[in-house]
Amino acid sequence: MSHSAPIAAFNRTRRTCLAENVRIARTHWSRLRGLVGTDRSAFQPGQALWIVPCRGVHTLAMRGDKIEIVTANRPEELAA
Repeated sequence: MSHSAPIAAFNRTRRTCLAENVRIARTHWSRLRGLVGTDRSAFQPGQALWIVPCRGVHTLAMRGDKIEIVTANRPEELAA
């Protein structure tokens, strides 16, 4: 995953912060891995994983953890 400066996701319509620390998965391996193997304590509220590009999301090996998925055609067009 990218180690660049953190970015935030903000809903301009509702004026709500969706995540304060967004990690971007751009490589084939980082997209395939997703959050698998990520310790729950290392992924706190306010964090997100942006998978670019993304045609689907798997929950293999997620051990029943709850996730929220937001889709986007473009960065400025998100749909929960």
